[in-house]
Amino acid sequence: MSKRKPRTGRSVPPKARTAKPARKAWSGRFREQTNRAVESFTSSLSFDQRLYGYDIQGSIAHCKALELADVLPHRDASAIIRGLGDVSRSPRRTKTFTWRSSGGSSS
Repeated sequence: MSKRKPRTGRSVPPKARTAKPARKAWSGRFREQTNRAVESFTSSLSFDQRLYGYDIQGSIAHCKALELADVLPHRDASAIIRGLGDVSRSPRRTKTFTWRSSGGSSS
């Protein structure tokens, strides 16, 4: 096992946690908005809604593998896994969770 320096402070600064309106990666390159038909055709939201649980399970497995490989300390891996569990339960447990497309409309 490798020796690591203990980490201090928060891993995610409070400012990074605040949600900002979604902007497309290419928003600075075009003057006009994306056509609604293109938005609808390229949206993966219907797949995301069905697959998010599996995606989170994969992320948890990856986190555990990184811990076993001594890339992530146990404390960090536990915190990440706890957070992923919270995210996984959120859409099922609350009626206030809203799935939003990149255009800001909800489904």
